[in-house]
Amino acid sequence: MFKKLTLWFFFTVFAGILPLLFVVVVCNMTGKDLSYSMFGTEIFFFNLMIAADGMKELYELNGHKKVKVFLFASMLFTIIIVASLYGILLLNDYSTGLNLQLDFTYSLSKILTVSCLLISFSIQIMGGAEYADGYH
Repeated sequence: MFKKLTLWFFFTVFAGILPLLFVVVVCNMTGKDLSYSMFGTEIFFFNLMIAADGMKELYELNGHKKVKVFLFASMLFTIIIVASLYGILLLNDYSTGLNLQLDFTYSLSKILTVSCLLISFSIQIMGGAEYADGYH
């Protein structure tokens, strides 16, 4: 299971965080102040990376049908909400004269990112336990 979690961390979580790190590096190089609004696209990309890997892993699991359905629905719900938030952020960025109050949206985005990570981690643990039991 350690190998599976290590691969998940480096090829999914770390790969999803790389665009965020690039934004931080570019902002530091150009002297711009960092704000959460600058990370909208990267947060969306990160959530999609985590969700896609979680759904792939769910597809590969053999047992736990009720848990699989619950986790799949949770992941799908999270993707839909994150995509809606991304649309709100794009609307705010590209509509002139539209000044939305996005504090709640940013807070919700943070909560959904953490939930996406927790759901995906749970899926990885289930897959690792199944792998250790000899199903794969």
